[in-house]
Amino acid sequence: MKQNIIARPYIRIKDLFSSTKQDYPLNSFFFNSGSDALVYGLRILEIQKGSNILVPAYICTSVTEALIKNGYNVIFQDVKMDLSFDFDLLRLNIVENDVKGILIINYFGLPCNANEVLRLCKNLGVFCIEDNCHSYLSNNCFHEEISADISVFSLRKSLPVKDGGVLRVNLKHIKKNTNHEIVLNHKSFINDLPFLISKIAEYIISKLGIFNLYSDSITRIKDRAYKYFGNIKKEGSNQIKPTRPSFLLNTYLTNHSYEEEVKKKVTKNFDYLTYRINSSFLKPLLENRNEGTVPQHAIFFDSNATLCRKLRKKRIGASRWPANELPDFVRNNKKTFPNSNFFNENLVMIPIHKDITKKHLDSILDIIEH
Repeated sequence: MKQNIIARPYIRIKDLFSSTKQDYPLNSFFFNSGSDALVYGLRILEIQKGSNILVPAYICTSVTEALIKNGYNVIFQDVKMDLSFDFDLLRLNIVENDVKGILIINYFGLPCNANEVLRLCKNLGVFCIEDNCHSYLSNNCFHEEISADISVFSLRKSLPVKDGGVLRVNLKHIKKNTNHEIVLNHKSFINDLPFLISKIAEYIISKLGIFNLYSDSITRIKDRAYKYFGNIKKEGSNQIKPTRPSFLLNTYLTNHSYEEEVKKKVTKNFDYLTYRINSSFLKPLLENRNEGTVPQHAIFFDSNATLCRKLRKKRIGASRWPANELPDFVRNNKKTFPNSNFFNENLVMIPIHKDITKKHLDSILDIIEH
């Protein structure tokens, strides 16, 4: 039976032990999800309900639904073909819609035109919110002092953890809001047991090849479970509060050796796959990786998700983003948001996490070439 090549890293016992410790970055608030972190951040910035928040149209519904549910109005703007904002259109949208905050996304670990947007926000008195949910490992952005007003992370996209929402707040706002809770200790290991058991089961299934974890039928079951359990407890902004990080999240975040090993392995996998694939046959979203950039995936243009479906049929955890989670308003207005719809329909994300070996990459290359 053929093994599955999973989309996210395993939990390995050796990774839970550290030779070099590191502390959390300053001014960090922990949450169950990145969307909770975002909503709480707007509260810290004292952005009132009913305010307009501008977001890129290439975004997932978990973000926009959280904003709308908590009383904010969402203004969409299409992205350019380099995934950045059109600067002139951005200025116009801010003024015409009385925008109070702008969300900029560093997609897939790749930096956007953040500095330009930061300068515009400062000039117009608008809050700048940086979404690093895909970019925890890139350019040391999780540990360095932030330039935006707030920065939001979703570490479960990069680490084998069940939580991972983190809000980092610019020092100037912390000084204004000294009464907010900052959690410094972690939850008990017992809280992680159900998640740990599920990851062990995934590991056994993937290694034994019992069935295809990425078949259409299994994907449908996962999607239904996610929608059901994701809607069981949805708190309003007044109920969202910082929580303690899980035992596993705390272990990974304080393990400097693990973090450096992941960066090294991921960039090596990305460079190998990108170099080996003929760009005239399959064009990469990012051809040349800048130093410090740690991509979340190896991403290629894939017309109508043809390759993505083929890889998943072959038990490889390839994916699209946000796929079915693109907001309906964007999906139903393709003339207004052509680029966001194009990216959603024509990109494939190939796993390159730390547990992806050269043998795995060669298997992926063999499927692509044939």
